[in-house]
Amino acid sequence: MNNKFKWLAGLSMLSLFSLPVAADEILPPAQADAPLILGAGVIYRDKTYRAYDDGEKAQAIPLIMWENERFFFRGATFGWKAWSNESWEFAVIGEGRGDGYDSDDANILTGMDDRDMTLDGGAYLAWKNGAWGVKATVVHDLAGKHEGYEARGEFSYTHVSESRNWMIRPSAGIVYQSDDLVDYYYGVQNDEEILGFRAAFSADAEVIYRLQTVVAWNPGGSKWQLILGGRLDAQGDEFDDSPITDDDKLLMGFFAAGYRF
Repeated sequence: MNNKFKWLAGLSMLSLFSLPVAADEILPPAQADAPLILGAGVIYRDKTYRAYDDGEKAQAIPLIMWENERFFFRGATFGWKAWSNESWEFAVIGEGRGDGYDSDDANILTGMDDRDMTLDGGAYLAWKNGAWGVKATVVHDLAGKHEGYEARGEFSYTHVSESRNWMIRPSAGIVYQSDDLVDYYYGVQNDEEILGFRAAFSADAEVIYRLQTVVAWNPGGSKWQLILGGRLDAQGDEFDDSPITDDDKLLMGFFAAGYRF
């Protein structure tokens, strides 16, 4: 393995656990004439934990996007395109899950075990017809943290300007998370219960409804890429009923600048 590849792989792992899960749905793809984009950005996530520490909501992150005919890094997702044509793409993927917390991130979490980020693996099948696209993804925990799985469906529309200097892609989707996954990040174990403060809670599987938009712009047709994205997750009752949450809406915003090589 040459030094350039080692450096690229190391940077991609930093990006992997900094960006949110499913970041490939937030980021535009690299282009054939400039398959590598390197840069940095800021991500804001207002997690639904009660009185979640403001200092944990925003963080600086590295940005990497790289793609060829078979392999890709798209923010938090990397994969192998096992089969593709003009309309269809089937890929085997790994993706970093940036969910979780440290017990000092909010008073309500004091005395609880930390909930860790992890690596999920699975596959997606995507279809596109002009500007319209549909994508189905299934992933399962590979690192033995939540030991659950997630299934996602997304419907999107992509508009590219006539000058091809900017694009916008709104999308809507639905996410199903298994009981193991939801319980790991939002449950309270019996030994974590504190009477009168935090009740024990075992979460079941649940559905999330998702709206998101991404805008990408090349100023003056240069090799610089500016990306702005936003996401709103409307979480189900299992999230809202947890004693460690106070909201059923999760907001995420993302801005980054990268250079195309």
